[in-house]
Amino acid sequence: MVTPIKRSVNAIPGLLVIYSHCLCGGTLPGCVKLNNMAYKRKARILFLGGLHPVPPNLAAHYANRLGVEWMEARAAVLPGVAGDVPVLGEVAVEWADLLVTLDAVANAACPPLRPGLQHRNYPFEPLPDVTDKPAWSALAVRIRERVEGMIGGMRLMQQASLDDDGL
Repeated sequence: MVTPIKRSVNAIPGLLVIYSHCLCGGTLPGCVKLNNMAYKRKARILFLGGLHPVPPNLAAHYANRLGVEWMEARAAVLPGVAGDVPVLGEVAVEWADLLVTLDAVANAACPPLRPGLQHRNYPFEPLPDVTDKPAWSALAVRIRERVEGMIGGMRLMQQASLDDDGL
């Protein structure tokens, strides 16, 4: 359980504090809404691929490396996708706050969303030929840029909450 913290920018490093801008309204596990102020843990993001294991694996890698202050991420694939990425399961869906599908196949197979679980579709298609290294490098750059955009949004929300509170 996350303990509410005082209004201090440096109270607990790595803890995302969202005040009146909390999207869950205090309904997510670990989020406690007190006096219109929500204290949250890091966002849990599940990246799902339906065509290839590389896009979800890269997205989770970048999210965990670049967004360590705001999020923790995992990768999953649909059954039948070869590779070293775990197959999507109920436990992973229950863990996540945000499910990000990375292609049309994953989007079409998106599991039912439980209350508190949000979904975004950021398609990275078509996938390059396996032997086209420059195209795979370009895909990695596009995935990194999308993850950096997600992190930037979290930074803006955090800054807005601090500005609203006069900090």
